[in-house]
Amino acid sequence: MNRLVVCGSVRPEGKSALLSAALIERMRELWPEDELNLFSLAEDIDVDPCLACDFCKLGEGCIIDDPMQDLYGMLDGADSLAVVSPIYFAGPPARFKAVLDRFQLYFWTDFRQAKKRPAELFAIGDGGDPHGYEPLVGILRSALAVAGFRLDAVHDCVGRSFDDLRAVADSWAPVQKGSE
Repeated sequence: MNRLVVCGSVRPEGKSALLSAALIERMRELWPEDELNLFSLAEDIDVDPCLACDFCKLGEGCIIDDPMQDLYGMLDGADSLAVVSPIYFAGPPARFKAVLDRFQLYFWTDFRQAKKRPAELFAIGDGGDPHGYEPLVGILRSALAVAGFRLDAVHDCVGRSFDDLRAVADSWAPVQKGSE
């Protein structure tokens, strides 16, 4: 199996980066033979926003040559996906939103029609937003659906300490659901 973790935070020492690395460790423990990949915006990855140029409609990929090309390859080959995202004003941070907007490429492919692969979201935040993180869930669910994934679980990691997040990863097991 090929498993992918996507970290939507630009902070290399932040909670999202810590949880992403800990999830990779946990996956390595559970499935030592599986291929594991991490795509992390915390590694100085700069993704340009979608230009809405419609080049992807032609079926020749995205016209923008940046690290999204690597992520497209990882997503295409992934059997399962874990997304770790901070919450900014109830949604994803701007740089991660740019990544999700670039999933537009998948709208014009067969991935949105294919059997959906499992995905899980780990929502990270300090808390206090009266609107929670439902906008993040909606945005992610939509982007993942066109890329051939279904959001099986949302893990509320709001207000958790670094130690709590480590414990979340150490005890994590994937949610088992049927395909849509």
